[in-house]
Amino acid sequence: MLFYLAGIGLNHIEQIKKNLIIQELLSKCKYCYVDVYTNYIDETTLTIFESLNVHKADRSFVESLEILNKANKEDVCLFVSGDPLYATTHSSLLIECKKRNIDFNVIHNVSVSQVAISLSGLNSYKFGRTVTLTKVNFQKSDKSEPLKDSNYSYIINNYKNNFHTLILIDPELSTTEPFEIFKNYKRIYKQLGNQLLVMSRLGNDDQKIVYTDYKDYEILIKNNLIKKPFCMILPAKNLHFSEVEFLETFYK
Repeated sequence: MLFYLAGIGLNHIEQIKKNLIIQELLSKCKYCYVDVYTNYIDETTLTIFESLNVHKADRSFVESLEILNKANKEDVCLFVSGDPLYATTHSSLLIECKKRNIDFNVIHNVSVSQVAISLSGLNSYKFGRTVTLTKVNFQKSDKSEPLKDSNYSYIINNYKNNFHTLILIDPELSTTEPFEIFKNYKRIYKQLGNQLLVMSRLGNDDQKIVYTDYKDYEILIKNNLIKKPFCMILPAKNLHFSEVEFLETFYK
């Protein structure tokens, strides 16, 4: 019996239709699931998965380890958006497999962090710690308590040290809430830059990338330029002229 942890990259529909490894897993595994907990997957992709008898795995299902109970008896696959080991949730599943003597196989794929950094045109060596904004961050910033928020410290330290910051967005957040969080961070640390690189639906035909003032997010949403999943990059304090040229040429 084998537990498969399979990344489906960013362009989910094309991966499902064309990826021979995914097709093989669909045919050989008795139980197939798609993780809807660690990343956002659109309804069109979910509909395709459901038509292939792939079930949604939400947070409670993934963390209950029920999927591994099944893997003790049958071949089981968990499809994951992006690369499967980018989230610690999936690393924990593999650790549990080792404890239970369950054989496993990991099928890697491209992650959003790789694509975002590559497409940004910013120097990849100048990126500091990546942060993920969640509902917890929103609740703290909304209560004027960003100083108690660890991501606040990471973003500020990156900016002070002249590093770029990749900001991932928890799928539970709305399209407006990440900008509200950023606004409250900036309220405390006024030296934080205004410009954000907003990257929506990377890897898909309708991807949008905009370099804009964070205060203009309502205009972006009104013009349909932000759709889930999306992430943001806060550029470093001082940019190389080649970085500025790339941003202004392609994303302004």
